[in-house]
Formats: sequence, structure tokens, C-alpha cells
Amino acid sequence: MSENRPNINHRDIDIFVPADTAEISLRLMDWRRIYRKVKSIPRKSSFFSTAAGVFFGVGGSAALSLIPLYQATQNVDPWVKPTYYTIGIAALIIGLITTYFSNEKGKVIESSCLEVQQDMKEINSTFFPEDNLDEDKISSEHPIVPISKTQKR
Repeated sequence: MSENRPNINHRDIDIFVPADTAEISLRLMDWRRIYRKVKSIPRKSSFFSTAAGVFFGVGGSAALSLIPLYQATQNVDPWVKPTYYTIGIAALIIGLITTYFSNEKGKVIESSCLEVQQDMKEINSTFFPEDNLDEDKISSEHPIVPISKTQKR
């Protein structure tokens, strides 16, 4: 075994140095942790927002339908008005509940994204302690150059 290499568990360790300063060596453990977190972030869906809109529409329609019922010169069956009240109030309550669920899901997505960003900042500070990922400027020391599909690495 070579004397210039560190010895851990009696095996040689090869350290790969990136060819470009824009590339960093990332531990497989860190990559898998970020991958798991990104994969577990709930996907945005418009189900709760759409359901809330539908229920608010049904509730509002039932409430507005009561106006002509009170102005009707004819007598309506005694069950009609309470049914409209019940449907309107129930639909508005369900609309409020689905709006709440929509907001809560948005908070979960936001906090999950912030957690992944925090992990990325920690990994970045390991390799580039002087860089700040929150800055809008792109560091000239570590330029980000897009790789075209025809360009080989």
C-alpha cells in the first residue's frame, strides 16, 4: 500500500478532483437524502381549490335561490325552504373546509421545499464556504454554464 494515501479499513481511497470548478463532489449519502426529500414533497394539485370553488358556487346558488322563493305569490311546499337553507349552509361549510385543506397543503409543500433548500445550502457551504446561494449574482469563480445536448462531458 502506498504511504501517501490515507488508510481506512485497510483499503486505498481514491479521491476524484472535479475537472471544472463548477462541479463538486457530492457524497452519495447527501445525494440520496436530497433525492428522498424532493421525492416526498407533495405535488401541487388543484383538487382542493376546485372543490372549494364548486362548493362555494353551490352554497351561493342555494342562498340566492331563496330570494325568489320568499317573493313567490304561490305557496311552496314546506320542505323546500329548509332544504335550500341546509344545502346552502352545508356547501359553504364544506367550501371553507376544502379551502383550509388547500392552504395547509400549500404550507406543507413550502416547508418541504425550504427543508431541501437548507440541505443544499449546507452541502454548498461544505465545498464553497464563501459562496451564498441566496445571492442573485452568479459568482465569476464558479460560473454556471449550460451543457448542450450535443456537448459531451
